[in-house]
Amino acid sequence: METHYRKVLDELLDKINQEGYESLSGSEKEMLKKASEYLDKKKNKNKN
Repeated sequence: METHYRKVLDELLDKINQEGYESLSGSEKEMLKKASEYLDKKKNKNKN
């Protein structure tokens, strides 16, 4: 699952870099949020 979120996040960040945040659809913005939250939780869990 982590690999999926990283791939999605990379693709969305590439799109933001090329076209800007406002170019994202509502579902892309939601996926960006979910992927970021998932990876943040995983990162924080590994710190403990």
